[in-house]
Amino acid sequence: EDGPQNNTPVQHSQPPIPRRTVLFTSAAAALAFFQLTQSSAAAAPLEELSLGTATWSDAADASQPPSSIPLSARIVPPSFSTYLARFLLHYDDGASAWWNDQSASFSLLASYEAKQREGKSFGSYASSIQKGMYSYISGDDESNIRSYVKVRSQYSSLLTSLTGKYGSERGAIRDIALLFAMLPPVYQPTDLLLKIDEGAITATGSNKGTNAENFPVNFQEDFTLLLPNKYQVLYNESTKSFTITPNINLFEIGINEETSSPAISTTFGPLSSQPLSRQRSFSLDIYALLGISGGAGCALTHTFVIPLDVVKTRIQTNPGQYKGIFDGAATIAREEGMNALLLGTQATIAGYSWYGISVYPSYAFFKRFIGEQLLSPAFAVA
Repeated sequence: EDGPQNNTPVQHSQPPIPRRTVLFTSAAAALAFFQLTQSSAAAAPLEELSLGTATWSDAADASQPPSSIPLSARIVPPSFSTYLARFLLHYDDGASAWWNDQSASFSLLASYEAKQREGKSFGSYASSIQKGMYSYISGDDESNIRSYVKVRSQYSSLLTSLTGKYGSERGAIRDIALLFAMLPPVYQPTDLLLKIDEGAITATGSNKGTNAENFPVNFQEDFTLLLPNKYQVLYNESTKSFTITPNINLFEIGINEETSSPAISTTFGPLSSQPLSRQRSFSLDIYALLGISGGAGCALTHTFVIPLDVVKTRIQTNPGQYKGIFDGAATIAREEGMNALLLGTQATIAGYSWYGISVYPSYAFFKRFIGEQLLSPAFAVA
């Protein structure tokens, strides 16, 4: 409501807030904000795969895997791995959501560079799948790879899992049958494949790639496309195994990535030697270590140059008093004592300790928070 106004300024007298209270309040607010952002962070979609469990391991603790994924052994063929990767991008909600996020993060790049980045991401994604499959198929201590029967038994379990989780999707059974037809005959779970209803195996899917007569021109660029409908599986009585008809060239060509790491180019996309990786998420103890290290480092380094700072200040405030830095230091030490070269030590240690404690963890935190939560990943990539 309008009414008479008094324009006379009113002054309130309040006691000043102690600096220590301000510092403690700021630290408490930062801690609460950190915990809020940590608790609100959602799990990555790729970790929500319906098939098994996707987990991240510490790269520093990971052992070198010269025998973990022996590509020459063909326990998990590259073509099998890359087509399984495509299969999951289409049928699995977690993998599909992750891939959509990946593609969106490249949206601000030029078309050619965006396709390059997508190819590298798919190659690492397929590599992660291959490593996971190899670990599952080979068993503990890779004991299964010495027995065709055990490898085939593991692939039988995988077939059962895939059909159980995705078999109700339109066209999924056909794609699963095509996938297992890419295995060497000795590894194919033919007994289970023969039990699958023929109508389900030949049923066409809803994938945009399956509706094409031949391979779409962008098949090597769009990793969500699956084999066209004309490709079916056929049981070969002579070899007691399944093959793909019409015949398809499942090429596997060794290439080098930009990092000079070996990779394999397959019919269904690249297979990198490096699996997916991401930056480790920082916990509160990591930020505490950053603060302690920053405070100690800043205080120590600036304490060493206090004598130089004292002489520099004297020369700036009274030019001509000394002939130079060394003369100034010698004169001050002789006339005022060595302690004079350490004037301001307490303020320097306190100031730069707080600088290191606050700046280093704050920089790490806000860099991640702004780049990952406030802004679209596309800005960080671009």
